Amino acid sequence: MEVSDFRAEKDRNGVAQELEEAQLQLQQDQMDKAAMEKTGKTAQHQIGDTKARLDEIQHALHEADAAKRKLIVENCDLLRHAEEAEKTQAQLSKDKASLATQFEDARRLADVETRVNRLSMRLHYGKVITCTCLQERINLLGKMKNLEHDLEVMRDHLEEDYEQKQEIERMLSKALADVSLWKAR
Repeated sequence: MEVSDFRAEKDRNGVAQELEEAQLQLQQDQMDKAAMEKTGKTAQHQIGDTKARLDEIQHALHEADAAKRKLIVENCDLLRHAEEAEKTQAQLSKDKASLATQFEDARRLADVETRVNRLSMRLHYGKVITCTCLQERINLLGKMKNLEHDLEVMRDHLEEDYEQKQEIERMLSKALADVSLWKAR
């Protein structure tokens, strides 16, 4: 029996030792599990922070894209206005040249008619014919004044269009600078 007691004691000691090793292993596994859970929570927190930053970046990117599209539309509008202003300026320049030519022609015609009327008045038996010549002079003078007025109006329109063109070009250069700034971001 001693041998069986000895074996039973040995088995008990072996089981106790296995139990102690299992308990130690269990404690070690629990500590490893706690460390892993802590690492997992930290990783989840970092993932949450990263997602929040990603959302902020995406929101900023969408805002930048919207601002870029808005600037592109404004740029197109400004270019269209600049082209229209240039066309208007070119047309006004043509009109100005045409009116200046008409004015010069009317002035020359008035000068010639005045000379002819003076000559015809002198040749007409020395009599002064004032009625028709005076009426023609008044008509020509009125036409000349109208042409001068039209020329002044055209000059004013030309100056206004030139100022508008300058303003549009200034706005265009500002918009282009904004576009390049957004592109740089």
